[in-house]
Amino acid sequence: MEFFSHQTSYPFMATRKLWYTLSAVLMVVSLASFFTRGLNLTIDFTGGVSAEARFQHAANVDEVRERLSAAGFREPQVQNFGSSRDIAIRLPPDPKLTATELRLLAYLVRHRGSVLSKHQLLTQVWGYDAYDPVKLGWKITVLKSPPNANLSGWEKRKIYDTTLPGQGNGGHTFGDDLSEEERMAVIEY
Repeated sequence: MEFFSHQTSYPFMATRKLWYTLSAVLMVVSLASFFTRGLNLTIDFTGGVSAEARFQHAANVDEVRERLSAAGFREPQVQNFGSSRDIAIRLPPDPKLTATELRLLAYLVRHRGSVLSKHQLLTQVWGYDAYDPVKLGWKITVLKSPPNANLSGWEKRKIYDTTLPGQGNGGHTFGDDLSEEERMAVIEY
């Protein structure tokens, strides 16, 4: 059974000089572009901060850019993405900023105009999850066996051994009868 009734023959080798020349021209143009314009490196290679924020209403990109510049951030890149309420912020690397300051910046951009409480600062900015706002104290987990001896220094600091003399932790119950609003007031105090 024959699907194609005619013999096809294209002279690839006869046109090879044309294709060699075209490839050489494209390589020269690419190299010239590379050496004159350089690479457009993204945040993955240059470092810096990339944050996304959603506003309740349409975001004013120019206003956000002006406020970031006024706050001391150099060359902020702000643009809409997705809907008119969503913005992307890119900041070049600044060795003076810590990771906590960058999280604070992202939080403030998302919640512009709102007052930041200590509870929000602890949990949403610093990522501090060891505080229990309901019990008004540290979150605790009772270990059923001794901790692993190979823990890092940071992990060892999280363990409070109440079996040692002078480190008993009987706790307190003064916060049990407080309302949620009263607990937040104690945290703020």
